Amino acid sequence: MQTPLDGPLAGETTGTINLGVIWVGEYAQLGVEAILPINERSGRDIGVRAQLHFYLGNIFSNAIGKPIFD
Repeated sequence: MQTPLDGPLAGETTGTINLGVIWVGEYAQLGVEAILPINERSGRDIGVRAQLHFYLGNIFSNAIGKPIFD
């Protein structure tokens, strides 16, 4: 939430509510969230954000993920 103190939008609160889930596995992580505006000034449409992370150290454990120096 954000409320500017000066300027054309002074005193008008804007913001979003972000609801989501994250799944974590051994080799990857997947997250999805919905972005819901709290009022008209925050927007009219619902957004979606997704992320996918690969754990390269686990996937290529024989090539990377080892110490550089022993």
